[in-house]
Amino acid sequence: MSFDTTLSQQDQANKPKGRISSRDVARMAGVSTATVSLVVRGSNLVKESTRERVQAVINQLGYQSHAAASALRSAHANTVGYLVPEIIEPVRDIFRHQILSALTTQAHSEGLHVLLDTLINAQTHAYLVNSGRIDGAIVDWMIDDALLTTLAERRVPCVLVGRDSGTIPISWVKADEYHGAYQLTQHLIELGHRQMLVLSGGDENINSIIHERIQGYRAALDRAGMQDCEAIMWGDWTFESGYQMAKEALTKTPRPTALLALNEGIAVGVLKAIREAGLQVPLDISVGTIEDSPLVEYVSPELTSVHIPMYEVGKHATEILVHLIMSEQPIPQQRILPTYLQVRASTGPASTGRNP
Repeated sequence: MSFDTTLSQQDQANKPKGRISSRDVARMAGVSTATVSLVVRGSNLVKESTRERVQAVINQLGYQSHAAASALRSAHANTVGYLVPEIIEPVRDIFRHQILSALTTQAHSEGLHVLLDTLINAQTHAYLVNSGRIDGAIVDWMIDDALLTTLAERRVPCVLVGRDSGTIPISWVKADEYHGAYQLTQHLIELGHRQMLVLSGGDENINSIIHERIQGYRAALDRAGMQDCEAIMWGDWTFESGYQMAKEALTKTPRPTALLALNEGIAVGVLKAIREAGLQVPLDISVGTIEDSPLVEYVSPELTSVHIPMYEVGKHATEILVHLIMSEQPIPQQRILPTYLQVRASTGPASTGRNP
């Protein structure tokens, strides 16, 4: 498809005098200034028909790329933020690194910079937006609902990652945590485990990710007629917490035949406690977890884990964010990405011989 690059008589009459701006191009082409900037940057997010129409106006008006860059700087920061409420720790926050990696890769392909802001709260976020330092943001799952509400009220382009936003009308991308936990629990049940203990990283009434994982676990128990077998121990997401919870669990009578760690940090601590107790995985006790970063293949034995596609979550979230930034009337989008169970060496049939 091609477009007539000759301006109509009316367009010729309306042709701006003096220096041409992106607003002039947008007005003549019938698009937003964000769309003009995407065309200038060569973004693949613009439909071909729209690209040709905008390019035709650019050619007719003599709009130069250096002028586009100047106009873009005045109207847009060319920067997206990643808002996190705490310092990112290299070992414990593998998934946040995957989100950041996906965001950086996708944003740079669109000519955008990335600003990482930790310890974010409503006041500091308001400064970022009001000062024009960011055009939009990827928002961490631990950001509280008060800040999400502020973002929605101010119509700031943003995408929440890792969980849904409840009734707050913003975009979000998450994994199917419920189904993942259901799959892992069902796998252990099929191996004959009836004495399973969940090791959780926090309060399910506060953290929606924990809530969905616990609900998936309960649903699998219900389907197997094992409602009375529910057993949960509460700690936090750290290696040390997993270690301490497992040490306590191993003193119980009867001892659990399987430990279901709600994240891999907990699972690594669990493996240490089991090893120190002189027990073997999975001969004496099985261990399963949720997340499935590369870490699970570098411990012994390799961990059976539910794969949570956080890089893909980050990629989808960035795609949505760019669309929101360029849209004149952005509509919140929601996506749930599938999870799957990766069976490895840490799970096996329920032990009977060495269980006290």
